[in-house]
Amino acid sequence: MVTYADPDTKEYFDFPDRKVSVIKSVTNANSFTDPVLLDPSKPASLSVSGTFTATARLLRSFDGGTTWHSVFTSTTPAEILFDTSGPYPVLWKAGVNTGDFTSGTVEVGIYQ
Repeated sequence: MVTYADPDTKEYFDFPDRKVSVIKSVTNANSFTDPVLLDPSKPASLSVSGTFTATARLLRSFDGGTTWHSVFTSTTPAEILFDTSGPYPVLWKAGVNTGDFTSGTVEVGIYQ
């Protein structure tokens, strides 16, 4: 079990099934990794690889996965390191939105 304390409200959040990496082979639009809760005290990395015509996205949610905000986009293979700090809890996912896929396979992964 992982417990985070929100620094503003001092509320505690327990996450018993915390993953440290998610990977997905995307072959159509509106396809994403499972949402993942990352340790906000450590950076994480996004990997985008494959042969594709698409826009891969890194997204985050501050409301438990109801609303997703795009943080990074790429139309070519890429490796980035990103900051995971922010209001707690923050969920992350990667993939391709509706309308952003034409062809190929996009391999996306989030690692921490």
